[in-house]
Amino acid sequence: METEFLEISKNRKLEIENEQIASEYKQKINGFETKKQLQLYLKEEPQPKERLALGYIRSKDLNKLRQLNTFYFHSTDKQNNFLEFPYDLHNAKKLVIYSGGRTKPFHLTSYFGEIESIKHKHKSKIKGKENSKTEYYFEVKLKDYFLEDISIENNKNIKKWMAAYCEEYELKSANYLPVLTLSENIF
Repeated sequence: METEFLEISKNRKLEIENEQIASEYKQKINGFETKKQLQLYLKEEPQPKERLALGYIRSKDLNKLRQLNTFYFHSTDKQNNFLEFPYDLHNAKKLVIYSGGRTKPFHLTSYFGEIESIKHKHKSKIKGKENSKTEYYFEVKLKDYFLEDISIENNKNIKKWMAAYCEEYELKSANYLPVLTLSENIF
């Protein structure tokens, strides 16, 4: 319910700020004779495209994913400065895992899961992370354990998505961080 409200609020904010869209909506709303006509129009209104998060994991930890239904993103760096995250991370419906880096190119894995919730947590509240150098994490709870989908193509150009993502959110880099992309890019 909360994420649905945030999604609606974000969309409406964008519509209000864009004068052309705002005037178009005003004209449409003024044209409805009854509340029922407006409700029917809103039901048929195009839905935003589904977003999903890409989460990084080291190659050596991939085999452990099948037994997990929780995933953690670092939300602070080694100096405990908060990392820049997109405001709509909470709107992601699925989490797809990517790996690689340093000496190998980033690539998608076949692991994914449907997101149930995303919460910001201190390391003291996370079993096994109490002694971590990282102070805060985003905890991504999945509806079920990670699943494998062999139809996910691992040769997609993740660097291209990262560059577009960095430009959209005005970030310096997204390497090893969660990246938002459209579901249609993966599935």
